[in-house]
Amino acid sequence: MRNESNQLPDSSDETRQLVARFKEMEENRKSVYFDSEELISIAEFYAYNNQPEESSKVLEYALKIHPENLDIQLYRCRALMAEGKTEDAERFLDLITDQNDREVIFLRAEILLEQSDLKNAEKLLKRLADDEGHSKEVILDIADTYIDFNMPKEAYGWLSPLYETNPDDDEIRDVMMQCTFDLKEYDKTIRIINARLDEDPYNVENWLNLGRCYLETGQEEKMFEALDFALSIDPEREDVLQVTGLCYMEEKNYEKGIEMFSKLLRINPENIGALSGMSTCLTNLGMFERAITYQTKAIDRLLPKMPDQEKAFFYQQRAFSYIMTEQLEKCKEDLDKALEYDTRNSSIYLTAANYYLIKGDIDRTLEEAGYAELYAQNDEEQLKEILMFYFQHTFFKDTIRVGKALEELLGDKAKKYSYVMAYSYYAINSHSDEMIKYMVRTIVYNPKLLTLTEKSPFVDAARRVNEMLEEGIIKKEDYL
Repeated sequence: MRNESNQLPDSSDETRQLVARFKEMEENRKSVYFDSEELISIAEFYAYNNQPEESSKVLEYALKIHPENLDIQLYRCRALMAEGKTEDAERFLDLITDQNDREVIFLRAEILLEQSDLKNAEKLLKRLADDEGHSKEVILDIADTYIDFNMPKEAYGWLSPLYETNPDDDEIRDVMMQCTFDLKEYDKTIRIINARLDEDPYNVENWLNLGRCYLETGQEEKMFEALDFALSIDPEREDVLQVTGLCYMEEKNYEKGIEMFSKLLRINPENIGALSGMSTCLTNLGMFERAITYQTKAIDRLLPKMPDQEKAFFYQQRAFSYIMTEQLEKCKEDLDKALEYDTRNSSIYLTAANYYLIKGDIDRTLEEAGYAELYAQNDEEQLKEILMFYFQHTFFKDTIRVGKALEELLGDKAKKYSYVMAYSYYAINSHSDEMIKYMVRTIVYNPKLLTLTEKSPFVDAARRVNEMLEEGIIKKEDYL
């Protein structure tokens, strides 16, 4: 959301040359001098490309030739935190000579936040703010720190007084834009962005952020207007193309999503987000052979650059495509690979349930589906997929269980699943109040059911319930 540079750590030719020099040094086993900024750039390159071991090697070399360089020391601490090694980062931070440096204090506050020691983190940041006279710079840095830790409420507490006295300051507005967006106060975010656009109507970043806000508020027409304007300013802007493609996916307009991701891949054939989008769109359109080409491209060319969850995603997606193209042996291989990278991904287990169903192993099918339920937790899309898997394959008791979970999660919004629930109760011969409840809801929310011409015992039962409503034997208000 923040208006930041679109330059990525691996997109600089100068950085690539530095990486090549460092590799050459390693191959020749010679020491070569790099200044601290150059070594940090190389470490960032490897970190961005998901090569933490290589990044660590660079930092070890950096500390060897610049042992007292504070920037390298701080980067090393942050790298350890990024790897989840918070205690190691804290021990390393303790070794830094100047414990009163503001960046050292900020990093210690971040470690405290990572350890959920909110009270001491706030105390440390307050002391820093007092020392710097509550300057704009320190308040923005504190707000940014809280935003980075997904604590927008705390960020807002620091930022609000500064924003009230300086509502036209661009830096302050940018941080407030992010803060209100994270707080889901989208009307406030939109007002800030529109004020920025009044001053600079050709700022791509602001049009992109406006589109994101309209996506969150469900204003599809305005969302696409904003994104189209951003693309008219810069037709090859990668993040705009990617967000636009994702918005079309949200709207289930997969053809337009493919159009956006195709444009993006022509600009950058190695854009992982675009390959992921193409995979999802093609899968939803049932174009599985074509989906396999993009999934394979991602796996064969870009796997080392991906975090483990993305690796698992592509293997799971290709496994599903293999099921749909009757390549079961390849499917099983990809399922095993996916689980090497992520053992808590609901989609992997649901794909495995489909695999074992085809193999005729019902016990294993239900076991895998059970794991899918376990890891779906409160994800509506995942639970919906599991619900429909059980329903389509006539596991009606399991369908009812997942339907109840969706009701707990969504409340009144779960009414769209009333037909599935009504049919499931009917199918297990449960002619109970629960069946009548969902029959009534189906009649109210999906009245077309009663106009179906084909003969069906379930439709006949629904018509009988409708007659009971019309005759006043039951009242719909009791069941909605």
